[in-house]
Amino acid sequence: MADQQSADLVVVGAGTIGGWASTFAAEAGLRRVVVVERGVAGEGASSRAAGRRWGTPTVASSPGSRA
Repeated sequence: MADQQSADLVVVGAGTIGGWASTFAAEAGLRRVVVVERGVAGEGASSRAAGRRWGTPTVASSPGSRA
């Protein structure tokens, strides 16, 4: 198809994480990196880049440890 477009990586969001992810991907050799952003790149709060984990944390322990 003449209209078909492709990318090596599509990053959704151009905040801190998305910006660095796309930069590192390009530096690693990916040639077609596309960043999709609904607003202005870098417009969101920096604290959103801290990440979030849902659920109850599980601690794995090895025999003899006190975890």
